[in-house]
Amino acid sequence: MPRFRPVLLTPFLIAMSVAAAPGSGADPADTAVATLGEDGATAVIDVYEDYLCPYSAAFERQFGDRITAAAASGKLQVRYHLLHFLDRLSASGDYSSRAAGAALALSRRDPAAFAAFHKRLFAEGTQPKEHGASDPSDDQLAKIAEDLGVDEAAAAVIRAGEETEAAEDLAERSAEELRETVGEISVPTVVEHGKKIDLDDARWLGKLVG
Repeated sequence: MPRFRPVLLTPFLIAMSVAAAPGSGADPADTAVATLGEDGATAVIDVYEDYLCPYSAAFERQFGDRITAAAASGKLQVRYHLLHFLDRLSASGDYSSRAAGAALALSRRDPAAFAAFHKRLFAEGTQPKEHGASDPSDDQLAKIAEDLGVDEAAAAVIRAGEETEAAEDLAERSAEELRETVGEISVPTVVEHGKKIDLDDARWLGKLVG
């Protein structure tokens, strides 16, 4: 049994995504919600996730702390792409987009807080369930950020949902670049130098950074 059963975007929704972001040819560095680690790191990876995806949460629980540590050590640069195609499975109809907007708000205004916030959104008890009865409101997302000690101005932006539209644009562009790179849109996916990493190989991160 594989550890990660990626959630695939259906052909219909792929068509919608492609229509929204024609012929991206985008540099992944330009479509990431946040980047951890410095230029010149031993390895550079692009991580594609959706804040509603249970398999993205499983990925974060297994590898998230190690990825963050590798980035802090200078061995790894990681670019996070937050997709939103699971919006339709959330109680509010837009949770993935709003959560990505909250993460983008921190990345732009209090970047040191991004990693902890990202981890918290995937934590059991915080991440809502697909087809669930409820999901965190913008006010609740802001409260999560405040509990982590983020800048008050950044929390206010989250509460107002000011970065949701920008996050949706990044999500659409990231989805198209992922489709062009690996032939499908699925989460979680990790790409290094244009190649999809086998996440069922528990040694993949060690192979990259030693």
